[in-house]
Amino acid sequence: IARAVRATSDDVALFAEYTPDNIAHWTVDGVDAATDFVAQQAVYDWLWRKTASPARVAEVHAQRRFDRGGPGWTAIAFTATHDQPRFLTLVGDPAIARLAQLFMLTRATIPAIYYGDEIGLHATEHRAFEDSWPDRQCMPWDEASWDRETHAMTRSALHLRRDHVALRRGDEQPLAIEQVLAYRRSYGDHEIDIVLNGSAESVRVPLPGDRGARVLLSLAGAVVEDRELVLPPWGGLILERVRELPAEALDDATAIANN
Repeated sequence: IARAVRATSDDVALFAEYTPDNIAHWTVDGVDAATDFVAQQAVYDWLWRKTASPARVAEVHAQRRFDRGGPGWTAIAFTATHDQPRFLTLVGDPAIARLAQLFMLTRATIPAIYYGDEIGLHATEHRAFEDSWPDRQCMPWDEASWDRETHAMTRSALHLRRDHVALRRGDEQPLAIEQVLAYRRSYGDHEIDIVLNGSAESVRVPLPGDRGARVLLSLAGAVVEDRELVLPPWGGLILERVRELPAEALDDATAIANN
């Protein structure tokens, strides 16, 4: 099928919904990208079932990338499919769902948004896998019913992905920071760090590395204070890393400006 489709045009991308673990079997010379359910379940363990630490989630995702090989876009990231309850239906808290959505939107994989998740669509009940009809409701087009905070966050994250090459095409490396899930997207000298607090408690963690940071997106009021990241419950930051001038260079610049 792949060969026949590609024979019709060079400008074609083939995606597959594939449930077994070994998606690399299909992405080597078949489809361009396939769904990664193992990676999805790691997020479920972290934010829904509460059985996995941030370090464990990072370990699973790094192992998946190693096993798969190739560029990040050979896998498709998602929080739910049409055959599953929506993530918000499972967790019941829009703040937690937004954090999972931000994680999915900022990884090296291809993000797949289940229609309506960007506006907080969810059901009042959830059933077992393959019995997800309550979450297959029609898309509500009355914007008054939308979750504006979720919608704004999703749009902002997608705009950042479009505007920053590190988020579109960059590599992904985990960052070892206690209590949070953190990773770096890099392309050449362009570095962007994503730091997520998947807990109901506020945390303060050090800013990784020796570069400065410019906040591109703040979730739940997260801020940078004196080379520390202050993350409220279910908060997150997208940080563009910038080179900081040494103190003497700043003094010289100030002197020149004053003269």
